[in-house]
Amino acid sequence: MKHILLATCALLIFFNLKTEAQVYCKNDSSEPVWLSLAYHYTPKTGDKWQEGNWVSEGWYYIPTGTTKQIHNFIGIDENVGLAYEFYYFAFQPEKKEWTGYRPFLTDIDPNKDFKSDLLDFRIYQADLLDAYPENIFLVPFKFRFATGQRFGTYTIVLKDTD
Repeated sequence: MKHILLATCALLIFFNLKTEAQVYCKNDSSEPVWLSLAYHYTPKTGDKWQEGNWVSEGWYYIPTGTTKQIHNFIGIDENVGLAYEFYYFAFQPEKKEWTGYRPFLTDIDPNKDFKSDLLDFRIYQADLLDAYPENIFLVPFKFRFATGQRFGTYTIVLKDTD
């Protein structure tokens, strides 16, 4: 009985904590970087969990030698939902790319007025590569795995040698 009570208390604490965990990107390369992030997201509306899906968002501008917060939580946020299993695609225009094996949709609309301090796009169902056939600017890029953790803080570090 004592073990059941302890396990129940631990679960209640885990599921009711507002997480302060975050995802960062540190640019240790020699040029500024643009980054897009993808993650699995399960939203919560009131007390009800919704169906999960993959979300991609970007472009984050990260100057050389800086660290920037690119997502505000890993794991469970009691008001928002669950975010975990993070991937990223990063590039330096006309130079280097940090790519992986997992395709997610990104927005490459050249007519947009990109602002380095604002999130440019958020795509839900980003793993369904043919989900938005009407939008020719949503194209798949191959993202690199970052972390699968469901709590804590994680920093993506970009280097010229990666």
